[in-house]
Amino acid sequence: MLQHGAGLTALCCPTVNYYSRVVHNVTAPKHVTWDVDNLSAFVNVKVIGKDVWIENRIPG
Repeated sequence: MLQHGAGLTALCCPTVNYYSRVVHNVTAPKHVTWDVDNLSAFVNVKVIGKDVWIENRIPG
């Protein structure tokens, strides 16, 4: 997901409205990074007990 982040963004969010959301929203992902429980990362990894989720934050 990180290697193809720019292409995924172009496919998932092709409208001007999405661009406006990314520019003006603090928690919208602006860089292709990953982090644990961080809403501003491109890929968010959630860990709750033994359960782990990988979330792509781009498709608004």
